[in-house]
Amino acid sequence: MRKYRCYHPQKLEGEITLSPTEAKHLQVLRVRDGDQVEVVDGKGTIAEGIFQNKTIEITSTKHFPEPEPKIILAAALIKQNRLEWLIEKGTELGAHAFCLFPSDHSERKVVSPNHLTRLEAAALSALKQCKRLYLPQIQLLDKIPKPQGEGVFGDLRKNAPPLQTAKEDTTIYIGPEGGFSEKEHAQLEKLAKGVRLSRHILRAETAAVAALSVVTLH
Repeated sequence: MRKYRCYHPQKLEGEITLSPTEAKHLQVLRVRDGDQVEVVDGKGTIAEGIFQNKTIEITSTKHFPEPEPKIILAAALIKQNRLEWLIEKGTELGAHAFCLFPSDHSERKVVSPNHLTRLEAAALSALKQCKRLYLPQIQLLDKIPKPQGEGVFGDLRKNAPPLQTAKEDTTIYIGPEGGFSEKEHAQLEKLAKGVRLSRHILRAETAAVAALSVVTLH
């Protein structure tokens, strides 16, 4: 029997009260009082419990360590709908965190509070859909960040080595629709190494998916 999954960021023990959004989500899925459901806290704990109206009586819990290595996606700001898609797919592919920053060629320079809420909702929805246990954090920065572990960025030069599966923590740098500026490219070369993602020029969100698909393949 399929167990429906919901999210509760606090401690998973005893009787917990779901947020209105999560309770409505289960009701839309036609979960009935007395049905068994799964609850995750986004920090590695998964619990089972019995659904009753807007509450869940926890019956068992289990904690899992976070997968290694950690993959951070450092992405320049792109159009709103494409950024939401990038967050959704990046979550499905196992990104540990998203570091979003304005680039010289970004069409937009800031993320509004409302849009940040939408991005967080996209990550949470993907977390439940793909059965992940760790919810990636979304960080808003004002410049290109330093890498955590190894740093890599898409390089269009023919002699650039192909991207490989990550053996250590890795930060993937993704540019905006217009690509990184010459100044930013020079900065990246000091922080990371250029790698080949494809024989073609990729959209920003496609490059992110392509890179994550390779580095997390193990």
